Amino acid sequence: MITFPDDVLASYDRSKNYIRKTPLDYSPSLSKLIKGEVYLKLENIQKTGSFKIRGATNAILQLNKEQIKKGIITTSSGNHGAAVSYSARKLGGKASIIMPN
Repeated sequence: MITFPDDVLASYDRSKNYIRKTPLDYSPSLSKLIKGEVYLKLENIQKTGSFKIRGATNAILQLNKEQIKKGIITTSSGNHGAAVSYSARKLGGKASIIMPN
């Protein structure tokens, strides 16, 4: 079970040097629609194009160097696979991404 704030802050501390800090952008149209303030987190400007890099990097950083060098294997048909591949390479490993037909 993930706990807040302990697990969330630990994840942030582990991965903050590998992930872009993305801005919040105020959305006037959505704010008007719900009659409240809405901000969009611009994760599309991450190096891999999505927020998936956060989880992939955090997971890989919890492995030791020997495990990372052996390689990472995951299944994905998109953003998660790109994030694992990018993070593994940045952290000195290789990744194999299994994709469905």
